[in-house]
Amino acid sequence: MVHFFRRIRQKLLANNQMKKYILYAIGEIALVMIGILLALQVNNWNEGRKNRLKEKVYLENLKSDLVLDIDRQKDRLNKIAYKASLFKAIDPSFQIRDSLHGKIMDNIHLDSIQLRTLIDRGQNNRFILGTYNAIKDNGDIRLISNEDIYVNVITIYNNHRQSHESLYADLKEIEAQLKYKYAKEIKYQNPKEIFLNNPNKEQVIAEFSNYFDVHSLRYRELSRTVALMEETVLLINKELI
Repeated sequence: MVHFFRRIRQKLLANNQMKKYILYAIGEIALVMIGILLALQVNNWNEGRKNRLKEKVYLENLKSDLVLDIDRQKDRLNKIAYKASLFKAIDPSFQIRDSLHGKIMDNIHLDSIQLRTLIDRGQNNRFILGTYNAIKDNGDIRLISNEDIYVNVITIYNNHRQSHESLYADLKEIEAQLKYKYAKEIKYQNPKEIFLNNPNKEQVIAEFSNYFDVHSLRYRELSRTVALMEETVLLINKELI
């Protein structure tokens, strides 16, 4: 093909047909440019197709992580609600947050409450980070083309995770102070003696109220996270159709 075009150019020059030669040269350049543009377009299409396939794999894996995490976090919500119910039974004046309304259990007998269970912050709200870390470490986070999914993923794994870690650190610190201050009572006394029959019961209840207020705040924030996770799963399902 190259030799064919070369012979045409040489023939035009030999016949002193400069005008036709220039037009031919322009046409040849145009063909080359069109070929280059087509090659680039095909290459871009192939890259886009490969990125879309990779994005779908990431979304499927993110969905699996989120579904598992939703179940785990809901279990933690139930445990927090149970602890709040225990303290509400001890101190009926304890003001629970709006997110816990309707979640507090009634008919809890004080004799059934163990202080060691009461002063237990439970597990940290660690998220399943395998897929998110892989996307982030590979620099592929922007492969998530759906902006709503992208924003939700960043919010869950950055903003919400940091908030939960901060609340858990607060709980850990307050719990350590309570366990140190009331170590003897926790070991030998039942809730009635420490909360109701104690001459300093107002101070004791105030200190424990602060602890359970952080638990309530943790419940509220975790409820928001679970709702956002569920919304993200629905968005991913639509995106994968």
